[in-house]
Amino acid sequence: MAWHLAQAFEKTNHHSVLEVYSRSLSNAKKLTAKLYNAMATNKLDFSQSKAEVLFICVPDDAIEQVAAELKLPSGCLVVHTSGTKPLAILDIIKGVKIGVFYPLQTFTKAKAVNFEKVPICLEANEKALEKVMEKLAFTICENVAFVNSNDRKVLHLAAVFACNFANHLFTMAKNILKQEDLDFKILQPLIEETVQKAFANGPEKSQSGPAARNDIKTIEAHLKMLHSSSLMQSIYQNMTDSIQDSHYLGKK
Repeated sequence: MAWHLAQAFEKTNHHSVLEVYSRSLSNAKKLTAKLYNAMATNKLDFSQSKAEVLFICVPDDAIEQVAAELKLPSGCLVVHTSGTKPLAILDIIKGVKIGVFYPLQTFTKAKAVNFEKVPICLEANEKALEKVMEKLAFTICENVAFVNSNDRKVLHLAAVFACNFANHLFTMAKNILKQEDLDFKILQPLIEETVQKAFANGPEKSQSGPAARNDIKTIEAHLKMLHSSSLMQSIYQNMTDSIQDSHYLGKK
């Protein structure tokens, strides 16, 4: 998150990143090497910093610990970027303004991100801060919304199903093909069409396959092919049951 956000802000030519923190100084230096004039540090003392906004881009379970150890100038704005943690987790920091700046996207260092279309979900503890955060977000993207802590948790849960779980299913499909030396890329047009139809028609109206058709013979044949992995069989059967429950319920 920090890797992409820092570079996105500087590319606007409206913002400069002043400091980058990491427990590993070498990791901080890898990011500062991509920035104009940022300083790398492995210390959480920012009491003399001139930065107006500090982003906490760490794993969810580390946010509270990092927040507790921060030393900050009075009045600065501190935001976290988590989809699941509430705004109130930053209440531990006294004398500062707090907010949430959550880009709803999957991030990896090796893959560039076009922030213009990434939804950014904002939350602030003061009404006056909302305009400040909104203006900041609009400098890197076009899709900005204010979302409270509870709704953000719901979005994150849905995103886990839509992104993380779907990606794991892609991995399982790739492994099935790999056993017979078949190329995963052969599925690319199918996957792309599936995603396009889901947004054009709605995923519930686009469901196809043996489960939706109640093709018992094909389902049994697939389960037999997965005989070497009880886990894969269980996943296949559970997904089949879930599709059929949803599919036939929708027809009633």
